[in-house]
Amino acid sequence: MTVFLPDLASASLVDMLRLHFDDGPYVPGFVGDAYRYFASFVKTFPKKVIIYLFKTYPTYSFYKFDRKIVYALYPLSTLRTAVPTFVSEHDGQFNEFFTRDLAELTAESRKATLPALEQLARAFVSSPRSAEVKKPRSRAKS
Repeated sequence: MTVFLPDLASASLVDMLRLHFDDGPYVPGFVGDAYRYFASFVKTFPKKVIIYLFKTYPTYSFYKFDRKIVYALYPLSTLRTAVPTFVSEHDGQFNEFFTRDLAELTAESRKATLPALEQLARAFVSSPRSAEVKKPRSRAKS
């Protein structure tokens, strides 16, 4: 399984995500939850799960299955609304677009390591303040 998630280390992307959605203050926390969720798959299936982190603003989501692609567009406004969802065959014109776009996204993304995912996930929790990275406490020297 290959998963692409927003890179929470990118302050500009986090800001765009926060500003674009009506539940924006919570979005980084939701992404942090996804980091934790997919990190559990990496722990269980380390050779079968790859996670990439991207820094570009997403305009759609998609899922590839055996012979089908399911994709959903994102609205350009902050208004929460139902979005169109489409299903197409792998051999259709949409497959060519998604294959090219996925190759570019892969090239522009960084492969996430388990420690990096866990560190970023700890920094973002599902709360309105989730858009702010928690600073690690300094330890007093004894």
